Amino acid sequence: MTEGFLNATPGVKSTIDGVVDQIRAAGGVVEEISITEHQTFGLLSLAIMPAFYNTLFRNHGQASGYNEFYNKSAAVHLKKALETHAHDLQPVVKAVALLGEYVNKKDHGGLIAMAMNQRPLLRAAYDRALEKYDGLIMPTIPSVARKVPPANLSVLSFLGEAFSNTQNTGMQNLSGHPAISLPVGKVLPEDKEGQAGTIPLPAGLMIIGSHFGESNLLDLAYGVEKLVQGS
Repeated sequence: MTEGFLNATPGVKSTIDGVVDQIRAAGGVVEEISITEHQTFGLLSLAIMPAFYNTLFRNHGQASGYNEFYNKSAAVHLKKALETHAHDLQPVVKAVALLGEYVNKKDHGGLIAMAMNQRPLLRAAYDRALEKYDGLIMPTIPSVARKVPPANLSVLSFLGEAFSNTQNTGMQNLSGHPAISLPVGKVLPEDKEGQAGTIPLPAGLMIIGSHFGESNLLDLAYGVEKLVQGS
């Protein structure tokens, strides 16, 4: 899928392309398609994820409407911790929680409702493609693992680092499609200036399957794994 390769580093893209060539050589049919809805993750998650965070904090760590065991002790301790040690939370948690509060108060949940109403459209876009294909292939994340950011990184840069790798994996949280990641090779890490590191790191290939098609998805993953391993 074209959109799944956006922002992929040359090394990761080359590795995934190599696996695709192996699949074709083994008799598999692999075609490039476009699902433009895949690019809406950033906008949708900007409203939906903070709203979920906000609900979680208000319920002291317990999911709203969760029909299973509620841990009273954990809820009480989390409430006390948030009241006395909120400043110790990571910048990402603080930012998302505050954004959730802002979004809720700004239009009383209207923005969240609009974002949630886009999820069926996103799901339908994947479903249309999966009516023709057994699975969708793309990099799990667009790069290999990066270095831990320095402690003096600005909050804005910290947030950018935290969310920069979720463009493919995050979509499945919104659409509900099953997905699996496979290690398919090692790539020299590349920084933003294009300078390569010296230690190769694992690159992942993700396959997205149809709803309730986990069995078929696992079969696909097993086949790809065997090709990559050369067995």
